[in-house]
Amino acid sequence: MKTPSATRILFAASALGLALCAPAAAQQTVKIGSVLSVTGPASFLGEPEEKTIKMYVDKINAAGGVAGKKIDLVIYDDGGDASKARTFATRLIEDDKVVAEHDTAFGLFFDSAQKREKEGVIQNQNV
Repeated sequence: MKTPSATRILFAASALGLALCAPAAAQQTVKIGSVLSVTGPASFLGEPEEKTIKMYVDKINAAGGVAGKKIDLVIYDDGGDASKARTFATRLIEDDKVVAEHDTAFGLFFDSAQKREKEGVIQNQNV
């Protein structure tokens, strides 16, 4: 299976986030998150992407993680609903405290870009 370049960028971003975020470096895990359309009209994209991301997290964790820290993956399914996507992106940043975020919703990138920048969250988008 060919790996989507967005997935590679996500994990590179998580490593960079670990290096840049002092609070994350003090923890035992690196928390990254993704908002995907696993169900709904775009599930033909979101479902395989979820499986690919989980596969790579498992592979990275089995190899010792990122800088010796295991990846803690948080995925939310927006069902193709932009309003849910915005809510979940905010939750990833504010509640889950991820150091890197990946999403596939084009509008979501613009809606939450300022919040990501303010909170120092690295973001990768698959458009």
